[in-house]
Parts: sequence; C-alpha cells; structure tokens
Amino acid sequence: MRILHAQKALGIVIPFVLYAAGVHAQGSPMITVNPANQTVAAGSVVSFVAAATGNPTPSVRWQQSINGGANFTTIPGATSPTLSFTASMAQNGYVYWAIFTNSVGSTASNVVLLTTTPLGIAVDDGYALARYGSDIDYVVRIDNFGTGVLGNVNVGSAASPALSTTGARYTCVLAIGGTVCPPNGNGALAASVATLPAGSSLSWIVHLPVAATTAQDTVTLSVSATGGVSASDSDIDTLVLFRDAFESTRDTAGLDGLRGERDDARD
Repeated sequence: MRILHAQKALGIVIPFVLYAAGVHAQGSPMITVNPANQTVAAGSVVSFVAAATGNPTPSVRWQQSINGGANFTTIPGATSPTLSFTASMAQNGYVYWAIFTNSVGSTASNVVLLTTTPLGIAVDDGYALARYGSDIDYVVRIDNFGTGVLGNVNVGSAASPALSTTGARYTCVLAIGGTVCPPNGNGALAASVATLPAGSSLSWIVHLPVAATTAQDTVTLSVSATGGVSASDSDIDTLVLFRDAFESTRDTAGLDGLRGERDDARD
C-alpha cells in the first residue's frame, strides 16, 4: 500500500490510499450462492450447491441435521461446493448447510430442507448413442420406496420428434413385491397401476423406432408417474450414423440390470 498526496489549487494537501495491483485485504468468507430446498423421489440423486468468496480462499464442509437443525454433524468427505448423494426415505426432513472457512473466520450458508417422496421412476436404454433408423428398447421402472401402499398410480411417457409412436409398444416384464402387471399396449407408454405395495416395483420394456431421417440430433424419452405424489425421469441419446464402434458406451443399468432382477425373481 502507498499513501499519496494530492495538491489542490488552494494549497490544501489531501491524502488518499492507493492499493497496489493484486493486493487485497484479508476477509472472512462471504456467501455468493446459497443452496436451495430439494424435493426428490427416494432412490434419486440429489444435489445441493453453495459458493463463497474470501481471502484467503475458503474451504468448505457440509453438515446435516436429522432433528430439524437443532444439531449438525459434518458429512465425511463432503468438501466440495456441490453435495450430491442418493436420497433415501430415511432422509426425508433432513436439513443441510455449507460452512466456508479460511484463516480469518467461518461463514455458514442458509439451511435447506430435503424432502423425499416414496414414488420413484427411472428410464434407461443402456446406451448414450442411438442410430438413425434403428429401434430402441427402453427399460422403465417404478418403485414404491415408502412404507405404505400407493394406489392408482398412473404412468405416462412423452417421446421427442425423432422417436415414432407408430410401431411403438410397451410390455410389462417384471412385477416384484406383490404388485401386478397392468395390460400391455401399443403406442406411447400409458399404464394405470391399481396398487403398488411398499417395497414393490414394476418394469416395462418400451420399444420405439427412430426416424431414418430427422433434423434432430438427439432422441429423448421422458416418463412420469403420479399417485398422490409424482416422479419423473428422462433418457437422452445422441443420434449417430453408425454405433458399432461405440458399443463400449453401454452401461449396465438398463436391460442387463433387468435381466439380473428377473433371474433373481425366478430363484
């Protein structure tokens, strides 16, 4: 820091402070991004995001409270501005905050609430890529992660323009936990489930053709379920001319995972 003096016309000397470039006063962290409340289906990934500035640059740790904020405990390994984890029904009502710390002091973000709902839905075709003119088999699954029965659950879907509902069909292939497969059908997935007991699940294979020519560069299937509560999910694939060279992009959460569950159900 340099103290300079300015000479005015009347001979009065006025001091002022000039900070050298790149030199900043130290300060405790200041929150620039507060996390937001989140509502997700149990079994889904939830993310909280926070950010702060300070000099020196602050570190961050996340804490959770299971009693409405009366007591907080530090989450092991949660030292990133983004806190992500798979939510469970047991975490319904938990609250979270981020604490930023540097050598000057500590500052906490606002406290946010996690709400988890019992109805979950997921869709996956096992690939990140799809070929023009091909057919895609999606696995759609609904789960009741709660402790009570869900009734009158309606399952629906919406396909992007590059997916054709002409020639589309859906087949319920697996019912676990005391629920019963609803009728199969043609076109977009639309099913009504009278009873979905606690811990039960239903799985469909949804068959959709891809247009041979389209202005779209991706295909998306979005699915939703409502039954007192609601849940939604989507699967997005990038369209390519050839897919054989990219088979390594396949994951195991789609058809392979379903086959394993069907084998377990038979045993």
